[in-house]
Amino acid sequence: MKMRTFAVGVGLVATTLAPSGLTAGADAAPGDAMCHVAANNPHHSKGSPGWIVGKGRISCTADIDSVKVIVKLERKQDGKWVTVGNTGTNEQVAPKANAKYTAQGEFKCAPGEYRTAAQGSGVYGGRSSGSMAWQYSGVVSSPCG
Repeated sequence: MKMRTFAVGVGLVATTLAPSGLTAGADAAPGDAMCHVAANNPHHSKGSPGWIVGKGRISCTADIDSVKVIVKLERKQDGKWVTVGNTGTNEQVAPKANAKYTAQGEFKCAPGEYRTAAQGSGVYGGRSSGSMAWQYSGVVSSPCG
């Protein structure tokens, strides 16, 4: 699993969003919110045999207005990563501090190399962060065996 910390403000590794506006910096000041997006490695679903799932999640250090996480599976085809299957989205209004909100992408089992892509965004103090850069899991070959 790969995880990136970002502020609700801008899609940088360590930025912050204060209710009064966007600020870039290494540490969050009081009243700021830091969020984390993680993309888990794709795996064969235990709940839905015959499907590959990739899960991603978002959590924030403070109670903010809202968060959104988008998760998709990608398969390497002709040397390029291509989105396959169903994309999952989870939007939460008034998410709780440190709670994890998960979404998943899924694709019918087929041989190949796969990775999970996750992207998050949030709103804090009425200001949107926009979307941060996609975060990627490790590569898994033929997760269904």
